[in-house]
Amino acid sequence: LNQQLFNLAVFTGLKAAKSTREFYQINAELTDEQVIEKVANSYYEVYKTKSHLKTIEQNLANTTRVRDVIANLYDNGLAKKIDLDRTNVALNNIASSRLQLINSLQLQENALKYLIGMDINKGISLPENTFEVTVAAFTTDANFVEKRTEIKLLEKQTELLKLNKK
Repeated sequence: LNQQLFNLAVFTGLKAAKSTREFYQINAELTDEQVIEKVANSYYEVYKTKSHLKTIEQNLANTTRVRDVIANLYDNGLAKKIDLDRTNVALNNIASSRLQLINSLQLQENALKYLIGMDINKGISLPENTFEVTVAAFTTDANFVEKRTEIKLLEKQTELLKLNKK
């Protein structure tokens, strides 16, 4: 007479165990996606900084030529000392920006190496032009939101909370 014939908590617990396993599988998938996203963002930052560094170096070369021209004009009495000083200040500012970019690039490359599990002491070479826009980037799929791992994770979490409430 004391034996239980039916206990809803047991069935709810079994459902919760299954849902919990699925939750952790989805969470692992989301973590993998986040690592891939961090690597892609880090790669893009390195690429962007290298591009900016090329621009700065070109500006440095151009400003150096302008300074040389102004220095020659000043030596011949055709330019003012203040013009030469301003150009020298601009040249120093550009050189300082260049050094900051070089340091930033080194940090970003080290962060990328860390994310991909590469030895920090090894050199890394990145291809020049690897960014292209594809049709897949502009999806018009109506079920796109439901397919996202974050949404699946939240739905599974909602299911677990409902089971916990039961």
